[in-house]
Amino acid sequence: MNCMVSTSPQSSSPLPSCLEKPLPLDGFQGTPDEVEQQWYDQVYLGSGDRMKQLTWRAVIVGMLLGSILSLTNLYANLKMGWSFGVALTAGIISFALWNAFVRLGISKSPMTILENTCMQSAASSAGYSTGGTLTSAVAALLLLTGQHMPLGTTFAWIFFIAVLGVTMAIPMKRQMINIEQIRFPDSIATAETLKVLYSEGKKAAGQAKALLYSALFAAANAIAMAAGGERWLGTVQQHILGNWYQRTIFFKWDLMFVGAGALVGMKTSLSLFIGGTVCWALYVP
Repeated sequence: MNCMVSTSPQSSSPLPSCLEKPLPLDGFQGTPDEVEQQWYDQVYLGSGDRMKQLTWRAVIVGMLLGSILSLTNLYANLKMGWSFGVALTAGIISFALWNAFVRLGISKSPMTILENTCMQSAASSAGYSTGGTLTSAVAALLLLTGQHMPLGTTFAWIFFIAVLGVTMAIPMKRQMINIEQIRFPDSIATAETLKVLYSEGKKAAGQAKALLYSALFAAANAIAMAAGGERWLGTVQQHILGNWYQRTIFFKWDLMFVGAGALVGMKTSLSLFIGGTVCWALYVP
């Protein structure tokens, strides 16, 4: 089954018609070789072989955005205990940024949807460089020794872990994505967002504005909490929760947790809330 590259009336970006067709809900069936052949025939042909994917601009923009957004991942991991990829944020920013370059005459053409996919993969890789290692092993070493790891040693650690990740990425991707067809929430959200961005121009601009307004609101909220809101909230909770508050069990008003809950979904959020409450508020005391 082939698919043609068409242009949406709302956007000048080429959108393969096959991307508008949903893939089988149960995934491709058969042996590993048959599964990969089905993907090649039904998905890659007609789109992946006709559109730009791995380009210098996609890699460079991904590296730049990832290096900046990796700081947000570091902050989130230290606050919450788990990290998120930056692919979704990078995809929206890149789409809005490159379209602005086209309008200003800096670039002759916008990124294709597959270029943007390549870009967010590079950005996500950079984002994950500040993920589990720096906020788990390195942080634990700091707690145990009371001394920071030397900067050169830290860089070497991150570099060799990155090499290990790149080395393992190809066989792991082939097994987990191509053959087992495991669905990752963050990746699905990014794919759906890119499809909307490249098929509906007005909605894409609205999403970019929503991201900007959300960032400004989150910044204003953080300033308000730092200026005294958190202290006031702590005083109120201390009177309500009593001994629980003394055991560091309290509600934390931070929009980052709201965003994390939106990504993982209501079931996972409720599971974390119930499990945390039962464990730390009831069982441990």
